[in-house]
Parts: sequence; C-alpha cells; structure tokens
Amino acid sequence: MVVGMMYRGKNENLEINAMWNDFIPRFNEINDKDLRETFGVCRGLKGARDGEFEYVAGVRVKSVNDLPEDMVVRMVPEQKYAVFTHRGALEGLRAFIDYIYQSWLPQSGFELTSGPDLEVYDEKFKYFAEDSEFYILLPIK
Repeated sequence: MVVGMMYRGKNENLEINAMWNDFIPRFNEINDKDLRETFGVCRGLKGARDGEFEYVAGVRVKSVNDLPEDMVVRMVPEQKYAVFTHRGALEGLRAFIDYIYQSWLPQSGFELTSGPDLEVYDEKFKYFAEDSEFYILLPIK
C-alpha cells in the first residue's frame, strides 16, 4: 500500500521530478509510513492518449489513516517482477528505460502483466549523482 502524490500525463516537461520535489517535504503528513524505501508507481490509463500514464510518488504505509490532502492510495499487488538497477545521472535514464522495453523485454521470453511498473528508491539513491542507484521493476509473467 503506497500513499503519495499523483501525476497524469506524458512527463514532457519533467513534471514527475517537480512532483517529487513537492512530495518529499510532505512526508510528515503521512501516518504509519515506512521510510526505508520510497516508490514511483506507474501504470497506463485506459482510454488515454498515446504516451499518457499515471505516476504516484509515494511511500509504503501500514494503514491509511487521515489521508493527506491532494494524496492518493495505490495498492501494489504481490507478483513476479524483473528488476533493473539504474546507476548514475538522470540524463541516462531515458536510454536505460528504452533498453529495458525495446531490447531486453522482447528478447527475454517474458510478457508484461497488468500490474504497475515500480521505481524503488532506498539509501543507495543519491539524487542521480554518479554513484546513485535505484531500481526499476517490471511486472512479468
């Protein structure tokens, strides 16, 4: 269970980055949180225009009590994920994601499921410094 701020669109102007900057100072508004990791929960939208998706920048919670204003709850189902580690600068992220979807996935023998894609940020994430790491998880079968 993840509580956080939601964005819908194509992220053409780095809106997700801006949303994280707005979300982080609001951590204290969320009850029963586990701050060992934060999450980006990403899913496609039914009937959306090409390239539009939903993204929630959030934190895992044990329960939802007094949901903060302008925040949402998203359930992340337990399932099988392919895990990828992104290292380094933000500038390399687009090429890394393209590799995952355009090269790795078609050659892997796996198929995406309907679950959300995840980004997982822990203590290794150093805001895209050279030695920064975070994880991209694809729901697969």
